[in-house]
Amino acid sequence: MRSEKIYLSEWLQKDFTDVYGALCGILDRCGAPYGLLPYSKDIWCRDYMPVHIGGGKYVGFKYFPDYMDNEKERKYITEQEKAAEGLNIHFSTILDVVMDGGNYVRCGDKVVMTDKILTENPHLRPLRLLALLEDAFQAQVILIPWDDCEPYGHADGMVAYVGDSRILLNNYRQMGKRSAEFADRLIKILSPYFDIVELKYSDPLKGSWCYINYVNTAESIILPALSENLEHGCDCSAREQMQNIFPEKTIHQVYAAPLIKKGGALHCVTWEHCLASVQ
Repeated sequence: MRSEKIYLSEWLQKDFTDVYGALCGILDRCGAPYGLLPYSKDIWCRDYMPVHIGGGKYVGFKYFPDYMDNEKERKYITEQEKAAEGLNIHFSTILDVVMDGGNYVRCGDKVVMTDKILTENPHLRPLRLLALLEDAFQAQVILIPWDDCEPYGHADGMVAYVGDSRILLNNYRQMGKRSAEFADRLIKILSPYFDIVELKYSDPLKGSWCYINYVNTAESIILPALSENLEHGCDCSAREQMQNIFPEKTIHQVYAAPLIKKGGALHCVTWEHCLASVQ
């Protein structure tokens, strides 16, 4: 059983007050502990915080995303060392590798990442890079092709781990022939390792990837929603599917369109700190 605290950036509280308030309200009702990071420069804490590899151990890395390597955005790059300071994080290693936490999806004894990790680290040969990652994560790394319609190269808008070797896959098959072919590529790569549940919504909206970018607590699944009244057709079908997938959990939704317009959702703005490993 996990014991963890969910952290958010103070900038979510300041710049997306309604989303922050709604999310914290649900976390309160769920009894899930949460707090603000001691230091951050933007809302997307999933990306710049270290990744949990199990047993309360974390792996650090170099956070210097190419999509922020310009004069306008560089000032918002959060230094991982400062953001983690004072949180009593047990680092098993700190990689000299450029990556984002959003491109790390832990799936039991495996990790799914997009192949953007290769282009971010051209100084390392691919096999050497994979060996470094697998040694640090203590897991097999499975690379999937980068969804080139998404500028960040993150896996957490493509797949999510359910447990028991099951993963969820974004609804690419609804988005036209080219995306259906992309789904076939992903399934060919992933099916030897996982049972795959393809999500499907009432409408193949461009922003429908957001539903796979949810928060998973001990008792609840907190889904992003595209409509303020939570009654958009896709909001309803996402809620119904997730209840079938997680029958033991309560499904909540948070209107997150302001975040989605910026390219992220609820998983992107949260980070879990494992407080203890409870048997």
